[in-house]
Amino acid sequence: MKIGFAGIGIMGLPMATHLLNSGYALTVFNRTPEKYTTLLEQGAQSAPSFNELLATCDIVICVFSNDAVLKHYLDQINQQNLNAQVLINMSTISPNASLDFQTLCESMGLAYLEAPVVGSKTAAENGQLLILASGNKQAIQRCEAPLSAFSKQIVYCGPSAEACNVKLVLNTLLATMTAALSEALLTMERLQFNSETFLRIMESTPLHSLLFQIKGPLITQRTYPTQFPLEHMHKDLKLALDLFTNNGITPLLSECVVRIYDEAIGNCNEKPSNRDMSIVAQTIGSMMDKQNV
Repeated sequence: MKIGFAGIGIMGLPMATHLLNSGYALTVFNRTPEKYTTLLEQGAQSAPSFNELLATCDIVICVFSNDAVLKHYLDQINQQNLNAQVLINMSTISPNASLDFQTLCESMGLAYLEAPVVGSKTAAENGQLLILASGNKQAIQRCEAPLSAFSKQIVYCGPSAEACNVKLVLNTLLATMTAALSEALLTMERLQFNSETFLRIMESTPLHSLLFQIKGPLITQRTYPTQFPLEHMHKDLKLALDLFTNNGITPLLSECVVRIYDEAIGNCNEKPSNRDMSIVAQTIGSMMDKQNV
């Protein structure tokens, strides 16, 4: 089985590395080739174009930053030179875009799977991602082995864009919990209580979670190395807000959280793709200070 991988970034690099380590013949494509140099050194092949992946591989995995990038490449597919049988989109995109991509791919005889992942850079490096999958069940079963190279579980969500819906709701909860944790830790600091001690106390309560364990130290230490980029979370929140609105759902907490992340994007003094989403704590701190003036 020949695997094509397009989109070598924070998540894509460790995912592709696991495929190589599992013995798969891997061909990679990225808009900036220098990002996959280490993969070539480990035995991967390089494709000069996205079309070349589809022409030489059996399964093509895509991890692009948004649906516009994926659409750009899908619109250029050369159907006369199409060898791949399955295209797997592992990015978080809008459900409507996913449905359009599914229709487009199926019109060319190419099975389309929507398979966003739950987990950040660390989970990808450890091969412990959770995959939410939508699409043709037989195609998913065919792809189980390579997907299992970098995941701990594959959950089937439905025949079309259900995986998108699940992922967007999960990310909205993730953003809300990170904002709530930021406010709690900053509140404890303003009450002259050590925030790291507060985190240890939480570990002995029902509030203990892996998310708080990961994000807590970033917030208390004011350091935000990228695990889940702020830019991507902001994009996902906008998609989630559209999802809720289009389905007649009133997003109570979510609408407030979106406004906070809007401001965090505006406050970020460098590329939002280079800072972890937990940097939202800085914006929450500024908002708290303004209320106290």
